[in-house]
Amino acid sequence: AATRSGVRRLFLLELAQQVKYLRRNLPHLDAICLHLRELGSCEEVREDLLAAAIDRTFLADGRLPRTEQDFRERLAAGRSELVETASRLCGRVHEIAALYHQIRKRLKGGKVLSQAESLRDIHEQLEQLIYPGFISGTPAERFEHLPRYLQALLRRLDKLDADPGRDRALLRDIRPHWERWLERAEQHRRKHIDDPALSDFRWLLEEYRVSLFAQELKTAVPVSDKRLRQLWERVV
Repeated sequence: AATRSGVRRLFLLELAQQVKYLRRNLPHLDAICLHLRELGSCEEVREDLLAAAIDRTFLADGRLPRTEQDFRERLAAGRSELVETASRLCGRVHEIAALYHQIRKRLKGGKVLSQAESLRDIHEQLEQLIYPGFISGTPAERFEHLPRYLQALLRRLDKLDADPGRDRALLRDIRPHWERWLERAEQHRRKHIDDPALSDFRWLLEEYRVSLFAQELKTAVPVSDKRLRQLWERVV
């Protein structure tokens, strides 16, 4: 993780002119910063965007350059793509930020006791999806699904207003898996364990939430309680 951060920094230094241009001209930046103001300053959001753009342009295969020659080859191959990649990323982040803002506004409304358990779960889910550094911290292949997960949250809020009892019943299906993941993720964080199976489980949980609370949006992969239990057996 430290090496990845350092390599990002090397790319930023080598691409000083493009980075200077991007810092001044990232599309939708003002709107993005406004919608994500609870997460940090606009400068922090901008740097997170730039870090993610570097990852997508030069480190998309997940492999870090280990020699100067490898670094220079990647630099030459991706140099002309950085601005376009960053602009495209900003478009997606703008969409995500607007959905996040809508959800935050909905959650600030009046609270009803019958919805308390469901709203607590929604807050937890939202904090795990959108957090300081989420743009570069979310794997690129998962990042593309964030709008659907947030749309599913909005659909869930609509249904929650209409039938809190139904939401609570569905909550009993997801909470055991969710709490198991939260506990194990915290253990791994403290021990610096990087477990791909736990990451797969975490994102399959998001698909399971879609299947429970917003079936009309459809899942990206087949998902069920049984599949989650089978995947958990592979977690460290």
